[in-house]
Amino acid sequence: MAGRNRYFPGRLNEQVMLKAASAATSVCVFISHKWEDKEAAQVVARELAELGIDYWLDIDDDASVSAAQARDDKALSEAIERGIQNSSHLLALLTPRTKGSWWVPYEIGAARAYSRSLVFLIHKDLKDRPAWLSLGQKVIASKPDLDAWAETLTSNHRLIEMRKAASYRSIDSVLSRWGY
Repeated sequence: MAGRNRYFPGRLNEQVMLKAASAATSVCVFISHKWEDKEAAQVVARELAELGIDYWLDIDDDASVSAAQARDDKALSEAIERGIQNSSHLLALLTPRTKGSWWVPYEIGAARAYSRSLVFLIHKDLKDRPAWLSLGQKVIASKPDLDAWAETLTSNHRLIEMRKAASYRSIDSVLSRWGY
């Protein structure tokens, strides 16, 4: 079964909250990124979904996008915290553009507060790396690192081997632009 985006748009009712609570007991990766890196975030999300790993990505959620565009920081922070509460891991895409983001470090701090596993996918051009990278359980600096990490999250090893054997993958295209 393919993974899915667990982002819950708009206000939560009791039924949705119960569904989120039950889903939170399984693996779900919160994908932290700066808006300008959304293409890479979407590719990583698709890769995780194809491996049967759920993810939490705000890009497809109109309420989150509207909150960001309206600079409704309260609504945006609530959405972020809800996503992290319902995730088991945080995968942060760290690029030179991340330096200009207040939200990525906020998400990392929130994930630490909720004792979520932290993983950092680092762009090859990120030179001045923040000291808090040492807080992560894993730093991903190559395509094999990403594959190995994803494999630890799923029991679908047959699918992973099939994906590794594929001649072309969209994630390869994005990561190659990152220098991997």
